[in-house]
Amino acid sequence: MMKSVYIIHGWGGSPKEEIHKWLKSELEKNGFKVNALKMPNSETPRIEEWIPFLQKNIPVLDKQTYLVGHSIGCQAILRYLETLPKETKVRKVILIAPWTNLLETAYENPDEEKEIANLGWKRQ
Repeated sequence: MMKSVYIIHGWGGSPKEEIHKWLKSELEKNGFKVNALKMPNSETPRIEEWIPFLQKNIPVLDKQTYLVGHSIGCQAILRYLETLPKETKVRKVILIAPWTNLLETAYENPDEEKEIANLGWKRQ
């Protein structure tokens, strides 16, 4: 059974970011099957789009599956895992620079970005 890795990028990101390309390449050199997913509408991410996307694009989760998230991709992975049966097991979840709440100084465009960050991503 081959070890599978799914890489979930962050807000405004893509699988073409250098960190994701490098990680994919290094993991493949070490015998992993790697899927760097291109999440929908990454400039205006919506939790209600990202969770079904993960459900559709991760066909098998088992003890040979690794999930790697970056930024808001971390939150997407955690919320996705919440939707699965309790007996579901994965090998490992790796979170790179996760966030659940953003400081005021994190926003470049506060009016637009605060709305996105609060649309289902932020726990109430």
